[in-house]
Amino acid sequence: MNSTNHRLRYVSFLSRCSVALALVLVLVTIFVKPAFSASVSAGLVRGYPGTSVPMPVAMDRASNVVAVQFELSFDSKKITPDATMSLTNFRNYTVRSREIAPGVVRTILYSLSRDTLRTNGRIDAVSFRVSPDERVGSGPVTPQRALLVTENNGTIGSVTTAAGRIIISQINPPDVDGVAAVFFPSEPDKSYVLFASENLASWFPIGTNLATQSFVDFLDVEAAQFPYRFYKMVSFESLTKGHLSISRDGGDTLRISIHGFTGHSYSLEVSSDLNDWELMGNRIAVNNRAEFTDQFLPGSRNRFYRVVSVPVPP
Repeated sequence: MNSTNHRLRYVSFLSRCSVALALVLVLVTIFVKPAFSASVSAGLVRGYPGTSVPMPVAMDRASNVVAVQFELSFDSKKITPDATMSLTNFRNYTVRSREIAPGVVRTILYSLSRDTLRTNGRIDAVSFRVSPDERVGSGPVTPQRALLVTENNGTIGSVTTAAGRIIISQINPPDVDGVAAVFFPSEPDKSYVLFASENLASWFPIGTNLATQSFVDFLDVEAAQFPYRFYKMVSFESLTKGHLSISRDGGDTLRISIHGFTGHSYSLEVSSDLNDWELMGNRIAVNNRAEFTDQFLPGSRNRFYRVVSVPVPP
């Protein structure tokens, strides 16, 4: 009799556990969102002040979609909407896009033949124009109120979104005229010189400009003539003191260039320990450069160089 009671209590306990587990599963099903819901996301692209940039918009994990509507919110002080880019992969689709409020652009994509869009990948590209004064980035460009219409005239209820942004590049590649645009952070009311190089060893001044804000702009009209082009900016103040660059001419000869002002005199000093310095020579800058050479011998001690600006004798 006791054994039978024990078995009955055990069966009753298992039954209660089963009911509790079933309730837990029901609650999980009701309250936990699907891990793989449909999504609409904006991309991450590079831009340059004063230029237009296509912002790609992608749709993922959505099936049998024949029409899409979404809005993109953005900082209208940094970027403004331009024309919607044409979709080469969806020639039979119609795209409509317009700014419905400051900082909000709405886009609709549909097909009169009710063709379905691909499940994963880009569905649109909304073009934005970067403000000429923007030197940091657009901030978030956020999809919102995404509506995905399926072929049976239904809608996908759960749609997640992900923001994109436009990152401002300091260099705008050469345009159709072969001119590259460059900007650097600066101090207002100071003059700067832009240097260019093909190999990061030899540098040449290509332009000067006066900063009127916290950045300064340059144009490189010869950029398209070179396979590689690197830039650095130096203030006039530092050029008065001289600016060093060192390159090696094949063998053991070092070419030391002092970038400065034409007509200024510069002294080059050398040291092996950064404590004791010896004069190597004086030069007057021609075409904004003074040139020196030195021999680098295998097994020799370290060689350090510094430049000193000296007054030109009257």
